[in-house]
Amino acid sequence: MSIPGDKQFTGNIQVSGDLTVDKQAQSLETVVGSTLVSSVASFGLGQNYLYYSDDLAQDSHWIVPTAQVKGAVAYDSTNDTYTNETAAANDSAANDMTLLPASPAEGDAYYFCFDQPVRVMRLNVGTAGAGTWTLTWEYWNGSAWTALSDVSDGTNGFQTTGSNEISWTVPEDWDTTTVSSIVGYWVRARLSSFTSMTTQPLGTQAWAIAADVEADASTAPNLTTTADAINGRDLTGETAYITQTVDLGADADGKTYCFSIWLKNDDASEVKLAISDAVGTTLKTISPTSAWRRFYVARTCPTGAGSSLTVKLGLRAGTMYAWRAGLEENPVPRAAVHTDSSNQPTLQAYGQELHTGAAPTFARLYLTTGVIQSSLTYYVSPDGTGSGLTQDDPCSLHYALTHLADHTVLQLADGTYHISQHYDLWDKTIEFMGNSSDNTLVTIVFDSYDNGSYNHSYSLRARGSRLYFHYLTLENAAKSDPTLSWGIASGEV
Repeated sequence: MSIPGDKQFTGNIQVSGDLTVDKQAQSLETVVGSTLVSSVASFGLGQNYLYYSDDLAQDSHWIVPTAQVKGAVAYDSTNDTYTNETAAANDSAANDMTLLPASPAEGDAYYFCFDQPVRVMRLNVGTAGAGTWTLTWEYWNGSAWTALSDVSDGTNGFQTTGSNEISWTVPEDWDTTTVSSIVGYWVRARLSSFTSMTTQPLGTQAWAIAADVEADASTAPNLTTTADAINGRDLTGETAYITQTVDLGADADGKTYCFSIWLKNDDASEVKLAISDAVGTTLKTISPTSAWRRFYVARTCPTGAGSSLTVKLGLRAGTMYAWRAGLEENPVPRAAVHTDSSNQPTLQAYGQELHTGAAPTFARLYLTTGVIQSSLTYYVSPDGTGSGLTQDDPCSLHYALTHLADHTVLQLADGTYHISQHYDLWDKTIEFMGNSSDNTLVTIVFDSYDNGSYNHSYSLRARGSRLYFHYLTLENAAKSDPTLSWGIASGEV
C-alpha cells in the first residue's frame, strides 16, 4: 500500500515477524514501518548459494537415524506357533523374515518390538507379496491388542518391495508385554482378512527410527507457515542425529561453512548441531528454550575435506521443533533479503531422491542479478565494546551504526538498546535482527530530547536507504507527548 505525504504512527512498534522499511525518497526522515516480510524470508542471502529446507518432514534428503528392533516374531495362527526371527530382522541377509506364512489364514501376524514407544519403523521387504489381503497394525494397551491410529504403511501390506516406513500416532496407553520371552513395546501386523496369495512376502531387515520428524507440528517463527517436530526416542542411550549430505560441486578445502536452523524446545535433551567433512567434524551442544531461536555451527574445512558436507541435528530424547535449516559458505548465518518480481531467485532441485515421496525442498538457491549481497555482519550487545565481528566480541549499537557497509546485518543480543543521537543512513541496506520469535527480548528505544518547544525523539535518518527489522520492539521514548509519534514522509506500508 502506497502512502503519499506525511503519516503518523502513534505508540510502540512490535515486530513479531519481519518488518521492512523501504525508503526510496531522498528526503530526511525518521524510521518508518513497512511491509511484513514473510514469504520474502524464505529466500536467504548467499555469497553465491544457500542450501535450505523449510519442511524437514517432506524433504526426502534428510536421513533419520535408525536402531535395531528389540524383537521380531512370526506368528502362524493355524499351528499356533511363534517363531523368533529377531536375528534375521537385524541382519542384512535377504528374505529371511517370514512376514506371512506360505499358506496364510486370518489371524496370522508379524510382531515387532522396541525398547521405547516409537512413531516410525522401517521395513525392507525383499520379496513383495502378491494377492488379496488386509493387514491391521495393532499395539498392546495393557489388556488387549488395539488398532493403531493414523497408520501409514509404506509397504502396502507387505506388497511393495524395498525399504519403506510404517508410521502411526504414538498411543498414550501403549504398555509393555511379552512375546516369545521378549519384553518391550510391541506392534503387530495382523492378517485381518484374506482372499488369496500368489507370492509369499518375505522380509530382509527391520529398523526402529531413533529420531523421527513429524510434519506441521507447530507454528513457524514467521507466524505464517508451520514447523516440524523432531522426536528423540532414546533407543540407543546416545544422541540420535538426522543428517543430510550435500554435494558442493567443488572442494571445500580452506572454506568456512555454517549450518543454521531455528529451534524451539519442548522437553528434548542432548541437542547438538554438527558439520562433517572427509577429515572430521565440528560439533556444538546447544540449549534451545521454549522461544524460537536460530542456532548455528560453523566449520572451516581443512585440506582434504572433499567436495561434500554432512550436516547433523541431534537429540537423545524428548521433542523439539525445527524450521528452516540452511547451509551456506559463510562463518555465520545471514538474514533474509527483500526480493520482488524483478529479482526473484530461481530454485533448482539439488541432490538425488533417497526414496519416493514428495519433491525435495532442500535445494541450491541461485541468486540472480540484483539480489542484495550481505557484505558485513555485526554482533551487537547492549554493553558491547569489541569489534562486533564475532559473537564472542560484540560491539555497541553506536559502533555498528557508525561503521556501516553498503549492506550490513546487525545481530542483536537480548536486551535494551538506545538511540541517543541522530544517525544519518545514506544509501544503505541495514537489517536489525533479534534472535528469537519473542519480539520482547530485544528493544530499541529512541530516546527523547527537548528542542525548546516540545520533546522530540532521536532518529535513524534514512535517505535512499532500506531498513529491515526482525523480531524486536521499537519504542519511542517521547510517545507520551500527543504531538509526536512515528513519522513517515513517503514510502510503502
